[in-house]
Amino acid sequence: MSYYTTLGVSKTASHDEIKKAYRKLSLQYHPDRNSGNDDKFKTINEAYETLGDGDKKHIYDRQQNNPLSGMFANQSDVNNVHRNMMSGSDMFQELFSDILNQHKSHGTFSFGGNVGQNRSPNIRVFHNGIPVNIGRQPSIKPEPIHINLEVTLNDIFHQCEKTCKYSHYKIDDSNTKIIVSSHITFNIPGDTINGKVIKLVGEGHNNNGERGDLVITLTVNKHETFEKQDDDIIMTKNISLLDALTGFVMTFTHISGKQYSINNSPGNIIQPNYQKSINGLGFRKKDNNSYGNLIVKFYIDFPTSLSVNQMSLLKQALE
Repeated sequence: MSYYTTLGVSKTASHDEIKKAYRKLSLQYHPDRNSGNDDKFKTINEAYETLGDGDKKHIYDRQQNNPLSGMFANQSDVNNVHRNMMSGSDMFQELFSDILNQHKSHGTFSFGGNVGQNRSPNIRVFHNGIPVNIGRQPSIKPEPIHINLEVTLNDIFHQCEKTCKYSHYKIDDSNTKIIVSSHITFNIPGDTINGKVIKLVGEGHNNNGERGDLVITLTVNKHETFEKQDDDIIMTKNISLLDALTGFVMTFTHISGKQYSINNSPGNIIQPNYQKSINGLGFRKKDNNSYGNLIVKFYIDFPTSLSVNQMSLLKQALE
């Protein structure tokens, strides 16, 4: 399967289209959301690491269009290339022998009057139109960017789309470092809890093609009515002693925005710390096919004092 098929894009897709497809699939198959999809997640990352990088994508496209592009048709081609490489090496030795000798004896070298210490020259060689780096150290993966993002229970319940703005640096072949403002859009996972970490591979700093990661830590703001407990929604309701003994009708607005009513019929006495569980009104579960429960916790407000007459009537009623 080609990398384009893996990401679900065409060969003519733009960089932004490839990036958007990767974000969608990486969230869909992230191990935190779908256990058992580790191989699929790795395949998606592997495809994006190639198609998301201009040079790597160019090489990959050439290989796809001509699988023999990296091979030689016959032995004479090998000999010709070998002779060309040797002549190129001789030319390099002749042009830079003084500089290299100076580098070996003193630990420094110079180009155009600029002095560098203990660094290898960065030389660009092109083979079949593809740049090949000779004499440069491999790029090191940059440190991750850490961002804190506040979300609400409504964001989690509806798995809302969030846009996160941030800055990252980009270093090119000439070691020029520039700061770039960027943004990324993603959906809040339904299983989010306070402190949940989302790692977006390859969205951080760019060190000469080696991409760092973007790490987002989610902070869940407190809701005035509801709490999140795993896949369940917790709602606390205070009722009077009279309501607990004689029944009541309670109407409330669910986190989804819908109106619901709880009807406790007369004769059904609410005990202290009683909990009522309503199936299917919680958060969406990891499998995305079912929901948790709404758990209503009842607390009874007892009177702080009673008159003599009230106590007498209460005693008569309960005897």
